Amino acid sequence: MRRYAKPVVVADDLAMLNGRTSGVVTLPHHLDWSGAADYNLDSAGRIVDLYRTVLIEATKATDLHEFLDQATLFPTACPAPQA
Repeated sequence: MRRYAKPVVVADDLAMLNGRTSGVVTLPHHLDWSGAADYNLDSAGRIVDLYRTVLIEATKATDLHEFLDQATLFPTACPAPQA
C-alpha cells in the first residue's frame, strides 16, 4: 500500500535564492499556519527557524527563491556568484 508522500520542492537555480537576511519577515499562511509567522532575523536562531519552516512547507520553487538566501544556506559549499 502506498502512502501519501509530500512532493519535494527544488530551487530552479541557487542564484535565484535571494531572501532577506535581516529584519522581520512574515511568511504567508501556506508556509506558516501556526499563527507565529513573523521571524525577526536579527534575533539569534530565528533565521534557522525560518529556513526550516520554508524548506519543510514550500509548495513551489518561488517559495524558496523568495525566502531563502544562497549565501546563508550554502556559505562555503556554494559561494555566491561574483559580479
